[in-house]
Amino acid sequence: MSTVNIKFYLDSPTCSHFTMWMVDDFPKPTDQLYTISTGEQLIDSVNLSNRFQIKSLGGSTYKLVFCPYGEKFTCQNVGIADENGYNRLVLTEKAKAFVFEKDERIGMAIV
Repeated sequence: MSTVNIKFYLDSPTCSHFTMWMVDDFPKPTDQLYTISTGEQLIDSVNLSNRFQIKSLGGSTYKLVFCPYGEKFTCQNVGIADENGYNRLVLTEKAKAFVFEKDERIGMAIV
């Protein structure tokens, strides 16, 4: 399975500099959950904090995993946890399952 970098596209140039997902404070040891945020700017082959993979759970359901050292080592599931009343993406044992849906608006201008 190939490593993917996840990046959001934003129309606003003032907010679009740091839109790539990364695992915060990785690889520092911590007793707290590793959170995921949009803090990366460029794809960096040396950076371990932005190495995600998409894995099938069967049928049309998938999960995201964080594999900083490749598949030969342990990958960690991406899930959701409450942090101060807000849902945050975190590395956890319980994966958040998802389904891809085609967006029919892709490639068309929204007026």
